This record gives sequence, C-alpha cells and structure tokens, in this order.
Amino acid sequence: MTDNPSTPGTTPWGVQLPDPATEAGASTPALLFPIFRSEAQARILAELYAEADPKREHSLHSLCLWTNVLPDTVYREVAELVEAGLLFLREDWPMRYVRIVQHEGLDALAEVITTSYGVKPLLERGLYGMPGVERALLHGPWAIRYSGIRGSRAHEVDLLIVGRPDPSDVYRLVDEVERKSRTLISPVILTPEVWDAAAEPFTQTIKSSPHVRLLVLGLPSEPDDADEGGDRS
Repeated sequence: MTDNPSTPGTTPWGVQLPDPATEAGASTPALLFPIFRSEAQARILAELYAEADPKREHSLHSLCLWTNVLPDTVYREVAELVEAGLLFLREDWPMRYVRIVQHEGLDALAEVITTSYGVKPLLERGLYGMPGVERALLHGPWAIRYSGIRGSRAHEVDLLIVGRPDPSDVYRLVDEVERKSRTLISPVILTPEVWDAAAEPFTQTIKSSPHVRLLVLGLPSEPDDADEGGDRS
C-alpha cells in the first residue's frame, strides 16, 4: 500500500479549498474552530505552532504538502502572518523557508492552536515512519469539520491505523498527543486484510465518508528540498 498525499487543496473524496485566484482560498471558514480567519490559516498555524519551536524552519513547499492547501494560498497567508510579526521568512533561492517568531504571547497562542488544530500534525509526526503502520486517517465529526463540511461538534478525534504496528507504540503516542492537545483520541488498529475487505461495513462507511489521510510513509521530494519535506522530527 502507498499513502501519497493528494494534490494540495484536495481531499480523497473531492472536496477542494476554493481556488486562490478567486480570493476565496483565504476566507474559507475554519469550521473546526472558527476564531481563525480561514481554514487555510488555521492549518498553516497548526503545522508551525504544534510544538512552538522558533528555531525550526519549514519550507513553503512542505507546508503546501502537509497542510493540503494550494500554494498561492499558502504564500498569501504566510505573507500576512509575516507582516503581523508572527512568522519570519527566509529566502534561499529557489526555496523559501518560514519559522515562528519568539514573542510574549507565543505560549498562549501555541496552546490555542494546538488544542484546536494540533491533533493532525502531532499524530503525523508521531506516526511518521512508525514500524508496521501502512496507512492512517482521521474520520468522524472532527474530520468532517476539518474538511470544511458543516456537521456536529467533535467531542473526540477518531483515528484509524491500518497495518501491524506494536499497539503499545500507538497507545503511547495517543496518550502523548492527548496530553499536548487536550483532545480525546479514539484509536482503532486494523490489519490490511480487514481494511481491504469489500464486505466489511465499518471500513466501507469510513471510505465513503469524509476523512483526513495522515501522511505517515513519506512525501515526494524535490532536489532542493528533499530533507525538509520528509523531516517530522
């Protein structure tokens, strides 16, 4: 099985953030936690603030892949956050890198972001390269709202892992992410055979409903950014 990311801006079932050429990409409501100006902004901030490390740089290319937001929208959102003094942008042609800026409200802002949108990047960083994990996704109410679809409020995050990982590794990670994000996570581990079984009602329901695929097996790299795109440390 492979778990490559979909084209930035799309989801596996076809929901797409608005085309940035229409200026709607920066104003799509952040339904998961509507204090953010847009869904794109919330995803970018979550990727950068999930562990609030001012020394860690991210390429804008990797932000597009990890947040599943279209490049023009990422560039526009980053430019506004740089102007607001929350991010620092460094250019090393042809790449551009961004990191968070140390400021007196950093811890408070990081806590708000992590407890609302941080579950996805934190789980991805922990599951990335974990032995036995072939696929991972989020489903249920949290995933529906993350995907920009109105629905019931999410009281917990439903996590599905396909493969044969050591359950103790998974539960240890879940405990850690729950502590950091203050969010209840409900994990289920399925073998690849059960996941692929056409007659399995549980898996068919998930496959046919909005879900968010986690990037756990690596990303396509580019010559100047091969390390950055795959670094989840």
